[in-house]
Amino acid sequence: MRSYDWLTHAKLSALIQYDAFIYALTYIRTGVLSRMALELTDIYKSFSDFSRLRILYLLTQQPVCVCHIQEVIGLPQVNVSQHLAYLRKAGLVEFARAQTWKIYRIVSPWPPELEVNLKALIECAKSDPTFKEDLVRLRETLKDSRFSACVSIPLPGRSHRRAATHSFR
Repeated sequence: MRSYDWLTHAKLSALIQYDAFIYALTYIRTGVLSRMALELTDIYKSFSDFSRLRILYLLTQQPVCVCHIQEVIGLPQVNVSQHLAYLRKAGLVEFARAQTWKIYRIVSPWPPELEVNLKALIECAKSDPTFKEDLVRLRETLKDSRFSACVSIPLPGRSHRRAATHSFR
């Protein structure tokens, strides 16, 4: 990471939280979020780490195997697994085992308070070069034959393309 990137990422995180707050206020005023299933503090704590933001952004695109996340993000497998465990404990992601692989996806159906925050993340990620590079690397990784085995395995009872069920991208 370049030395000046921390400031850019701090601004991005603050902007995401502000946008999500505004969305949440709008939904609360209209009565959509009268009772929140997920604690907002858990969502915001999960969004406070840039690596977790990158992982969540990848998962808004489609379900992703841990090996793909590791390759795209460039973190050791143990770190990726720790971030995914944190997100799972917060109730944001779930996984399905497919043979020896764990394929993660955002919880289904998306709770309204999570959807609001993911909308803000997706909108802010459009202008961040790191997120754009992650999408390119994800596409390249999915085409790479070293990772083809876990990509071709269908998930039990779920659509393989998670993001296709949501139209806000």
